[in-house]
Amino acid sequence: MSVWWYLFRKEFRLMRTFWIVNGLLLLCAGLISGYAVHLHRSVLPELFLAVFLAWHTFYLLLYLLLSFHEEQRNAPLWMQSPQSGWLLLSAKFVAGWVLFCLSWILTLLLLWVVTEGVPGWRSLNGGILILAFTQRVLFFAELGALVYFLFHVFGNRLKGWRWALYPVFFVGMVFLTVQFKNTSLYDIWFRWGAVDAVSPPPPADATGPSAAHVFHNLFGAPIYGGDLLFGLVLTGVWFYLAGWLLDRKVEV
Repeated sequence: MSVWWYLFRKEFRLMRTFWIVNGLLLLCAGLISGYAVHLHRSVLPELFLAVFLAWHTFYLLLYLLLSFHEEQRNAPLWMQSPQSGWLLLSAKFVAGWVLFCLSWILTLLLLWVVTEGVPGWRSLNGGILILAFTQRVLFFAELGALVYFLFHVFGNRLKGWRWALYPVFFVGMVFLTVQFKNTSLYDIWFRWGAVDAVSPPPPADATGPSAAHVFHNLFGAPIYGGDLLFGLVLTGVWFYLAGWLLDRKVEV
């Protein structure tokens, strides 16, 4: 545990620039949006901050990729550590997750303040939204880590093309997952436990954005318990394979 705790704390120092810049950008966005909404009574600031909510879907993915890059650039000993790959990765994932949660909470608070507590917030199913958002964030982050180490394994063959092909391969994996979700077999196995993320859903003739509209568009309706379970299991598989590659196959 002492080794893991050291690695965990090290992450906050290693990625200091990342989380400080992210926090400053959020605060600037909040100040600008708050000024605009009180000066012009515009709906644009809420949409502006909604973009930051959507960006958090990829927050942990970007955090991990930059963290891996910093480790390789500054001290590749991290990849040659005698500690297991799963222990090394878990410290990064947990540190990134803590920073993600703090950033997301700050964004939600700013959105609440800027929109002056719009009624749309009352229609949100908070628990299911947290689960859905967690599953989505972890899915992209774990898949990104797996693809990162896959490209290290085949790096000698791909040479300079590997980083150009990374986003293509990543998007391809996401595309295959989405295609599987559109099959009748997936419907039979995982389309159960439907819950509305926004209850009731925003009316079709409603004008102007609200918190309900933002989350309804981000997640759709309804959210299925089986779908969440599938995503979390697949995320665990990505994590296991990434740790195994780091232990057995990655060469620095």
